[in-house]
Amino acid sequence: MYSRGYIYDGSFEGLLTCIFEAYYRHENPAFITEIKKNKLNKQSTLFELLEKEDDSFIPVNIETDINKYSRVYNAIINKISTEALDTIYHVFLSELSGFEIWILDYIRFGFKIGFDINKYLQDSSVLKMIKTERKVVVEVQRMLGFIRFEKFNNFYYSAYEPDHNITSLITPHFTERFADQNFIIHDIKRELASIYNKKTWYITSLTQSNISSLINTEFYCSYEELWKNYFQNTSIKERENSKNQKRQMPKRYWKHLPEIQ
Repeated sequence: MYSRGYIYDGSFEGLLTCIFEAYYRHENPAFITEIKKNKLNKQSTLFELLEKEDDSFIPVNIETDINKYSRVYNAIINKISTEALDTIYHVFLSELSGFEIWILDYIRFGFKIGFDINKYLQDSSVLKMIKTERKVVVEVQRMLGFIRFEKFNNFYYSAYEPDHNITSLITPHFTERFADQNFIIHDIKRELASIYNKKTWYITSLTQSNISSLINTEFYCSYEELWKNYFQNTSIKERENSKNQKRQMPKRYWKHLPEIQ
């Protein structure tokens, strides 16, 4: 018994193209997964599947089609809701293992239920989506307070390593807060960054070596020391509560907080 599985390029447009194909082919794909590209530390998903000895999977490459993507995108809005579309996009950004199939099941159920789908928490696919979305939203809220910028010659720079791919979700907040400044928010783990030039912002790939060439180390050190001194001088030793601090500010985020160093 052979099961078809879908391979796509990892984009949101690519995922909705896969869902279009599954829906109109009347298929239940065994998996939908991104093919890894240019990741030297990870094997290609396609090769991993081809190497399975039992031949239980048939990987099928699904090319991204903007027309098919748009049809699914609009169908979600018209037949379910914009709220459901937000849920789907947040789960997509979670990057948790298996999220693609969760989204496919959720959309299929949504086409039957309609606008009230997120109230059907007794359905496992809906509950899984809502819980995953909550994880993403909570991290967004945390990062709005945890992001720290260092000022360089003509721009501000912030490095962080979130659990989820949330750079596109947090950037609009900072374009409003720092509308008159150039800045870069750099997701080191994914080698992605949002770049704002006082007018517009966009997401692009960015490695640590690329950003290093833009940074003046001497100025960076002096600015970081100012922030550390501010933190030390405004803290009240008698009111320190390390347990509560770790709960409100998880330790995995400390790496890029200069006041914790």
